[in-house]
Amino acid sequence: MPLFTKNIVQTSISSQSSAHSSLSSSMLGNTSEIRVVTSKDYKLAAACLIDAFSKDEVATYFTNCSDTVGWSTERKWNLHVQIMNAMTYAHVKFGTAHAIGNGDGGTYDAVALWMPPGTDMDSYLAMLKNGVLWKGIKTFRMLSKEGRNRFFKEFFSLLTITKVEVLKERDPSSWYLVYLGTHSRARGKGLAKKLVTEVTNQADAENRACYLESSNIVNIPIYQKMGFRVCKQISLQRAEENVSLDIMVREPHPVESSNVTTPIGSLESAHLQTIQV
Repeated sequence: MPLFTKNIVQTSISSQSSAHSSLSSSMLGNTSEIRVVTSKDYKLAAACLIDAFSKDEVATYFTNCSDTVGWSTERKWNLHVQIMNAMTYAHVKFGTAHAIGNGDGGTYDAVALWMPPGTDMDSYLAMLKNGVLWKGIKTFRMLSKEGRNRFFKEFFSLLTITKVEVLKERDPSSWYLVYLGTHSRARGKGLAKKLVTEVTNQADAENRACYLESSNIVNIPIYQKMGFRVCKQISLQRAEENVSLDIMVREPHPVESSNVTTPIGSLESAHLQTIQV
């Protein structure tokens, strides 16, 4: 599950906002087109991810801890909901959030959250600690002591170090697929591929690599068909059983200039977790 993100480029965020707003309004009512999620509809996107990651091993790694054994199922579920709401909102405000669907039933059908070139893991953490994302602060206070240790001392640190090790000098200029999820009601329609292709086309045009972590081995061949390859495996080790994550990278594909199209909102530099398709 790709989860987080340094040095957010404010000019990029500003230029995105206007493009995103016009796109969202133009896509209303169209169930098959990609829309940019805004602060007005982020809960529809979060609802999709809440469903998609309800049984994901990494998502539950922070709720099913040694010190949450006595927690009710409802309390754990509410924490899962809060985490997904906070992560989605963060990407809407500081990254790139795409969705497909018209919001029927209070949820979109598929959602992709990206960290764009010019960002990295440290800035996301800084925003949380500095209170920029009050939703994130509120959410992480809901974690148990072990949950916070798992997230900040193990998970976040491991993902940060691994991404730099794998991408090296290309880390700041890469696209990072943090969350990709399809609602259980809409799987098997190719929606996840459509969302990923929107940004990989842009990455190809910019000659940039794309990066992700996958916590579900079933999704590996799906990503491989999109051009990603497994280059490393890491593990979270604070639970009774280790949780594995496959690190995957997609190298930029050469494109003919005449065939390059402008993706949604001119994603010059737009924005964990893994894919559930």
